[in-house]
Amino acid sequence: MHKIDIQGRILEVYDSIDELPITRFHLFNRYLLIDAGVGSDVADYDQHLATLLKYIELGDKEKATKEAMNMRQNIAFIQSETSPRLNAFVPLIKTIDGQLINDLSEENIKAILKLLNDKGVKASTIFRWVEEAKKKLKASLMFFSRRQQKAQG
Repeated sequence: MHKIDIQGRILEVYDSIDELPITRFHLFNRYLLIDAGVGSDVADYDQHLATLLKYIELGDKEKATKEAMNMRQNIAFIQSETSPRLNAFVPLIKTIDGQLINDLSEENIKAILKLLNDKGVKASTIFRWVEEAKKKLKASLMFFSRRQQKAQG
């Protein structure tokens, strides 16, 4: 667990698989999977378009249709100002100014992101925090997996 100070607001953030509750772990991963497949910004839209055109050129109607649906969802995220990559950070927040964050509904996730935005936190900063968390959680999972294998073998 580590603390982040944002203009006097203190966020206590999970950064280890040993601390992270199951439901938060699943929600974090869910948002990352959505972001990996659908994306949440114009750059992701451009990538979907390039992939869609490739599948059309190859005559792969099934893959082209799936890519078009992912592109459609990407546009919906952009229009609704929803970013799975940004959303992935919120389940990692245990407390804000000592208050436990238990409500991980879509509405509360948006409210927390708005609070961070209002405090001047940039999207790039949250993206960096998410990447750091992914690395730490991956390392924790690898360590846990090795520990399990040694215990079994």
